Amino acid sequence: MPSVPPVQIRGVEATATSVALSYLSNVTAGNLLVYCHGTDAARSGISDNNSGTISAGVSRDNGTDVFGYLDYVANCGGGATQVTVTSASAQTHCLIIAEHSGIATASPLDKTAAGNGFGSAALTAATATTAQANELLVGFTVASTAFVTYVPGTSYTEELEAGEIRASEYEDRV
Repeated sequence: MPSVPPVQIRGVEATATSVALSYLSNVTAGNLLVYCHGTDAARSGISDNNSGTISAGVSRDNGTDVFGYLDYVANCGGGATQVTVTSASAQTHCLIIAEHSGIATASPLDKTAAGNGFGSAALTAATATTAQANELLVGFTVASTAFVTYVPGTSYTEELEAGEIRASEYEDRV
């Protein structure tokens, strides 16, 4: 299956109580915004200055020191957009933001799956069976250590790796 590359994608890693990241150019009204966030501890919140409603896609923790979140904004407002994640105390945050066009403007998320991998074992997750053909599938991975080698899943395209302490990766396919 082909990949549908994001219109734009960025990532940042920082250790702080609040980390913000802006898209390089204005987002287009009606597009899908995807926010992926990996951190050391549960986050306090996520917000942006433009979208209105941020919907929770899926969250996962490994039971010790890695928390991963995938959130999205359907049918976003257009304009300059900055995303901010917060935590109760200084944590290492890795934040990846992506904008996709041509995605359903209402209820774009119909299935989720999450999983864990430890040590040198490959990450495994349950398979989410989509409701129809030609759906955008997004994979997000966050690691508890640096210098992780990511290999995209079968038929996925790696779009971005970010971070060295809380290494993260964003991949997608149709």
